[in-house]
Amino acid sequence: MQIPVVQSVIGFDLGHGETSLAMIPNISPREDIPIILRLNNVASVVTAVGYDDNGNILFGDAAIDGSDVISFDISFKSRPNSKGFSEKPIIDFVEAIVTHISHETHQIIDLSKFKFFIGCPSGWTAQEQNEYKSLLEKSRIPKLEVVKESRAAFMHAIESNLLSFEDLEGSILVIDIGSSTTDITYVVNHDDRPFDFGLDLGSSLIDEDLLELSIETATMAPSAELRTAMAENISFRYKCLLACRDAKEKYFNSYLRVESGRYTPNPVIRRHLKPDKTYLIFEVSVTREIMESILSKSNPKLEGFSWYDAFKNALINSKHLATKQGLIPSRVILTGGGSKMGFVANRVQEVFETASIVVDSEPHLTVSRGLARWGRIDLRMEYFVQEIRNTLEDKQRGVSAIVTSSLESLYTDLATEISKQLVDDILTPNMKLWRNNRIETLEGVELRSEKEIRALLEGKKLQEKLGELIADWINELSRTDLDNLIAEVCKKYNLHTQDFRIHLSKNVDIIASPDVAAPDELVELVQWAAGAVTGTILGLLATVLFASGVFGIIIAFIAYWLGREVVKEEVQKFVRETYIARIFRELISDSRISEIGEKQKLALQSDIIGKLGADEQYKAETIRKISNTILNEMMEKAKSRKLMLLI
Repeated sequence: MQIPVVQSVIGFDLGHGETSLAMIPNISPREDIPIILRLNNVASVVTAVGYDDNGNILFGDAAIDGSDVISFDISFKSRPNSKGFSEKPIIDFVEAIVTHISHETHQIIDLSKFKFFIGCPSGWTAQEQNEYKSLLEKSRIPKLEVVKESRAAFMHAIESNLLSFEDLEGSILVIDIGSSTTDITYVVNHDDRPFDFGLDLGSSLIDEDLLELSIETATMAPSAELRTAMAENISFRYKCLLACRDAKEKYFNSYLRVESGRYTPNPVIRRHLKPDKTYLIFEVSVTREIMESILSKSNPKLEGFSWYDAFKNALINSKHLATKQGLIPSRVILTGGGSKMGFVANRVQEVFETASIVVDSEPHLTVSRGLARWGRIDLRMEYFVQEIRNTLEDKQRGVSAIVTSSLESLYTDLATEISKQLVDDILTPNMKLWRNNRIETLEGVELRSEKEIRALLEGKKLQEKLGELIADWINELSRTDLDNLIAEVCKKYNLHTQDFRIHLSKNVDIIASPDVAAPDELVELVQWAAGAVTGTILGLLATVLFASGVFGIIIAFIAYWLGREVVKEEVQKFVRETYIARIFRELISDSRISEIGEKQKLALQSDIIGKLGADEQYKAETIRKISNTILNEMMEKAKSRKLMLLI
């Protein structure tokens, strides 16, 4: 296979409050650690975009504190089409970042060889996620994908050894507390499509409350004057809000010392130059008492709950939902900038008493690293899936060729079962009834048998048995020929062929095991195939079967009774319609009836196989349906094995 153009990925954590980027320059080595790209010489920057008097776009602290900045914006990441949402700051911010890492600092050279994976909160709907992607595609990024941030955090937890693969045998809970949202993700048994959801509960709500409290209790300037200045100059308000964020982070970075009363963080100060050339001073201080009052107070944005209560309710609700599905997490991974708030781990432990709590050492970089790791697996999976598809669709040796070459064995299995039931369950018992004088004539045997054969072929019992045979045939095909077909590709990606086997239940009506494949499509296939076979046999009743197949057994009995190898047609008709005395019937023993029946099974088998093989339309439709179903099922298995590429 030709080497794909895109071999490098960038995880772009465009957060509500903070942004970071991580790069994996080559997706082939599975052990490469993501490289954090430097943004204005730091690992992460505040999510801020500004404009100077020359029309240049600035980002991060430069957008806030630059001497020639005329305006800037923060906290602009939100749900597409939500109140106050604007495309411009997002596009400008992304453009500035991409220009910085490529043209200005040359940390990446050729954008066309990179694919960007950009995060979004788990609480966003699929439509919002798609709209966000469409918006980002208006930037200079040539190839991008939008990924839920919680899944990126989960991927980082695996690859950075916060989780082991033994942990993944059960359920894992990942809680990502960001500036605007809290994402809660359950991952179950290696499933990379986890049970996850998001809440509009972020640490920026604390910043807002801290700003309001600082204005109300201001001592360095009159509260009214601060409010007026912030209303007239939005940039000043943004700077004060960021000051509150800095003060909050200082507090939680020293949480244990603050809690013990051994330390009080210094206040954070912002100055605003007034028209009279004097400064208006905003000061924010955070003590234990202040933080407790903010976290405990009712918040209208949280439906009247406090931050404490809203967070605990989210944990309790997620536990309730998980418990209903039988999920009990053995580990809880805390990530995102908000996880640095010291009380978070304690609150989580109160709800999930038996789980061990793991906190990432650099939570502000978790999502960007996780997005890069996710991107590597995603691209490797994309290329793996394409190689698998090319192999399965190969006209010379692919699924269709394998099904075609193996179809005769399926016909043989089906014909053997049908002829067995026809002879053993209907014809032989009816011949014994005739022999025992319970049916008057051999013609009566024919009429009774025809009625019973139709009931058998149209009934559920035979179709279920044929369904079992078809299921066995597909399972065996998957275990042997299909295993061999994909072995080379699986070896290349360090995967096991058995992970892609189809395990179809013997009972086509009951498929409950998670190891049993694609219930709807495969059951539909089995039911169609079984119905088509019995329909074909019904069509034989008026032709082949009456002439030589099923009712050949009656001709054989007539020949035996008359002691001749060949019986003329008019004699057959006469004997069929004539009542034969019981004394003569009883000359035919059970063993002789069974012997004749066994011979007729072989003749009937041959007729059925010949008819199925000669019906080109049925044969082509069978090959098409079975091949497509196997192909679709194996492709779904390939797509669902993302996490296995980590091993």
